[in-house]
Amino acid sequence: MYDEGDRVYNMFIIRGFREIIPQVVEENRVVLDIFADSNSRTGDVKKLYVDLITRERATINLYYWNIASSAAFTWIFFEDVDFMSIRSSCVGAVLVYRPRRVIKPGDFIVKNPAIVHLDKGSVA
Repeated sequence: MYDEGDRVYNMFIIRGFREIIPQVVEENRVVLDIFADSNSRTGDVKKLYVDLITRERATINLYYWNIASSAAFTWIFFEDVDFMSIRSSCVGAVLVYRPRRVIKPGDFIVKNPAIVHLDKGSVA
């Protein structure tokens, strides 16, 4: 089990993705977080951080995961994956069951993890 929140949902739905976000506001520092670019092939988002007082700047690449992509990646290594919401439908814990001893590509075609089942009343 690991804690997971849907960062993509929070960025796009709750906060708005392309806004300028003040990260630090102090007497001698004002740092803004600015969306610069994204790459759908690599999954990274380039962010520019600028200190308005000192004019220092830094560019970093970030990788945001949502619950579905995190669970899908985890499913490669476990036979079943589910999600248990804790604070809301997009914040909770990803539950994994039975580590795979052998990874067989056919298993991903004929089986679905519990997280995608419509009946959310049962846990695998």
